Amino acid sequence: MRIVDAVWEKRNLGVDTVEIALDEDDDVNVFEEINTLKQPYQVLKIPNGRIDISSAAQKKWVLSD
Repeated sequence: MRIVDAVWEKRNLGVDTVEIALDEDDDVNVFEEINTLKQPYQVLKIPNGRIDISSAAQKKWVLSD
């Protein structure tokens, strides 16, 4: 997993942004580390074919109340 402080988005959007790029070999439990990030805008890039991570991300953030 690579975490990049997306300063260009701070200029464009006016909010602190972090870009999180997952690797092919990252475990589905990687979200515990992502939960510690405090930036209000977070971009998550998931590798093609990692349906397990995509599904887990949807359940955690998109489908939650």
